Amino acid sequence: MVVVVVLAILAAIAFPSFKSVIQQTQLTTQANSLVAGLALARSEAIRTIQASGLCPSADGSSCAAGWSGGWLVWDDTNGDGVLSAGEPVVRYEAGNDRLQLSGTGGAVVNFDSRGRRASGVDQVLSLQPVDCASGATGLRRDITVAATGSVKVVSGACS
Repeated sequence: MVVVVVLAILAAIAFPSFKSVIQQTQLTTQANSLVAGLALARSEAIRTIQASGLCPSADGSSCAAGWSGGWLVWDDTNGDGVLSAGEPVVRYEAGNDRLQLSGTGGAVVNFDSRGRRASGVDQVLSLQPVDCASGATGLRRDITVAATGSVKVVSGACS
């Protein structure tokens, strides 16, 4: 009986820590996947000497409004900054319903043929667990795409 009580106490102490480890792992995996998608879009633009982009997508074949459903990378062969019929989708990555992804600076991240942001301004994509308490430290990733096309990831507190 004493052993059961001791195990219950240890489990009660360990469970919140384990939940945090799972959240950190999911967050890191999704952030790395998004950074890889941005790198792919940029390298496609440079390799093909034409525009390329990354946009939110829930189905892998069209751009959508919200980032949480996932995202796709496409070659912007006509250079209009939107996914048009006939333009090849290079990669689709499904979102994680336990993570919230939001962005500033537009719904699409476009790169020109030199690998720079087509708009010429920085864009920030923020990723955090859906159930993250406001102010919880280390459970948010801000992914900044600079005007030069470089990507930086910074950890922060949930909002």
